[in-house]
Amino acid sequence: MAYGLLCFTAFFEALDEQIPEALRKKIGLLKGEKDFLAKDAMAKTAEQGKASADVCEYADAPLASLPLAFPHPTETLDQQVQRHADLWQQMGAGFLSFIPKLAFWEQAEEKEQAKILSAIQKVPEEAKKCFEAQYFELARRFEDFAVWANLQEHKKTKEMIGELSKYVRHHAALAKAGDTLIDIGLANLHAAVLDIPETLRISQATDIVESLTKHHQARVNDPIIEDKEEPQDDKPRLSFPAVRDAFIPQSFRVLRQTGKARRLEDEATWEDLARRNDLGAFLLSYLSSPYSAESPLLILGHPGSGKSLLTTVLSSQLMSKHFTVIRVPLREVNAEAGVVAQIEEAIRRITNINVDSWARLRNL
Repeated sequence: MAYGLLCFTAFFEALDEQIPEALRKKIGLLKGEKDFLAKDAMAKTAEQGKASADVCEYADAPLASLPLAFPHPTETLDQQVQRHADLWQQMGAGFLSFIPKLAFWEQAEEKEQAKILSAIQKVPEEAKKCFEAQYFELARRFEDFAVWANLQEHKKTKEMIGELSKYVRHHAALAKAGDTLIDIGLANLHAAVLDIPETLRISQATDIVESLTKHHQARVNDPIIEDKEEPQDDKPRLSFPAVRDAFIPQSFRVLRQTGKARRLEDEATWEDLARRNDLGAFLLSYLSSPYSAESPLLILGHPGSGKSLLTTVLSSQLMSKHFTVIRVPLREVNAEAGVVAQIEEAIRRITNINVDSWARLRNL
C-alpha cells in the first residue's frame, strides 16, 4: 500500500517543489482533485496498454486500490522509474488541462500563468527524484522491503548501507560478493537467513520442523558421490567431500515470464539476457517478495546441470524459523496426486508424522 501511494505522492511532492508556495495557495489543489488527477492518469495509461493488472485493494485508501505493479525481484529501480514515467507524464498533462478551469487562472497575471506552465513541464522529471528518495526511505524503514526491492546495484545503496539493519547489510554483501567470491554450499545464504529479525518469525509445528531440519542437514552432509564398493584393508579408499562443501553456485540468467508467449526451451530466448553471479542473493530476494506467494519460480537447465542438487542444498540452507522447506522429489511421491497430497506424503515420508491437513499445519 505504501509503495502504491508513493508512486503518486512523488508527483505531488515534485509539483510542490516546482510551484512557489504563494502560487500553490492560490491554486488550492484539494485532496479530491488530486485523487481525480491520479485516477484519470491511470485510466489513460491503461488505455495505452502501459498499466499493470496487479491490484492492491483497500476500500479506505482510494489511490491504493489503483492497478500498480509492485517491484519484482527481477526488476531494477531504474526500470521501475521508467515504468512510472508514463504515469507522471499523464498526471502532468492532466494538471495542465485542469488549472485553466479554475477561477484563479482567469485572475492570474500572464507572468504567473507562464511561470506555472513552465514549472509543470519540469514536474515529471522531478517526480523521478522524489520517487527514488521516498523509495529508499521505505527501504530504510522496512527491511523486508529492502531485501526484495533489488537495490544492491544502485549507487544510493552504498550511501545508506550504514543505516540499514544487519539483515539487510548481510543481503547487500551477499549480492555484491557474487562477482568476486564463490558461496560454496550456499553457506552465506544460510547466514543471511539466520539474520532475519525476530519480529519476522512465526510459530511452527515444532516436531515436524525439527524432523525436516535433521533430514535436510543429513542430505547436505552426505558425500557428493556414494562409494558403493566394499572397503579392502590392503587398498586405499577414495573419500569424497560432503555436498555442502562441494556445491558451487553456477552463474545464471533470470527472466520474468509475463502474458507474452516465449519459448523457454529456445536458447535464443536467453542469449541476450545478462549473466548473473548472485544466486543466493537473488533467491533470498525472490522468496522475500510477495510475488513468490503468487507465482512459482521455475528453475531450468540441461539434464545433469545440477537442478536437483541445488534444491537439496537450498532445502538445508533456507531451513530456519523463517522458512520451512519441504522438498518433494516427484519420483518419490504419487505423480497423479494433487500438490497438497504430495506435500503431505513427503512430510510423512521424512518425519514419520501423519499429517491430517497441510492447511492446518501451515497455520501453526
